[in-house]
Amino acid sequence: ALTATFLSLAALAYGFSQSSTSVRSQNLALSSITISTVQQGAFIDALNIRGQVVPKTTVYLDTIAGGQVEQRLVEQGEFVEKGQPLVRLMNTNLQLDVMSREAQVTEQLNFLRNTQMNMETSRLNLKRDLLEIDLQISHLERRLKQTSAMVKKGVLAKDQLDEVTADLTYYRARKELTIERQEQEQSIRKVQIAQLEDSANMLQKNLTFARENLANLLIKAPVSGYLSELNVEMGESKNRGSRLGQI
Repeated sequence: ALTATFLSLAALAYGFSQSSTSVRSQNLALSSITISTVQQGAFIDALNIRGQVVPKTTVYLDTIAGGQVEQRLVEQGEFVEKGQPLVRLMNTNLQLDVMSREAQVTEQLNFLRNTQMNMETSRLNLKRDLLEIDLQISHLERRLKQTSAMVKKGVLAKDQLDEVTADLTYYRARKELTIERQEQEQSIRKVQIAQLEDSANMLQKNLTFARENLANLLIKAPVSGYLSELNVEMGESKNRGSRLGQI
């Protein structure tokens, strides 16, 4: 050990003597020199710097539908799973809107069903009228043949033949009008039913949208991660699009 120490001092002294002859001299205080045994090992060089650690990805929590904070289901700093409820808001206007739209959809569907039933009843009535008209025409055509033969034989007066002919003409014209009315009502029925169904579908879509807004009052975690910020207090009102926190 003494030999190694002596060799180290000798090498240091030689280095200083060479430096003084080639470049410049340097004086060191004896207290600043550390003497130790030379050992083989790993060289560790550490560099102290200041920095800020930030997350790779940050997802912000904004309100889709505004309301009053009713429940705070988690605390800031907790790890949350995707889809986990975080905050529940309350919005009376949205709740009333959903109830109103539900009533409109129910009313429209009832009106549609009643209209369909009335149209079906009208269709059946026209069909029954045509059957009765066809029956009358069949009877009159048979009477016409009988009356015509009897008039030719002189058994009946010609006035009775004219009366039967007039009745037959009337029922044949009535049948044409009934068929025309049936076709018109069928055409109108298709248009009216299509309009009512479109109106009911539109009301149903509006109801679905209103229900989605109501469901958005329950704020859920869009991703899994640490809830680094949660700026909500019980009873606090949050406008639509307000920043609640971040994950």
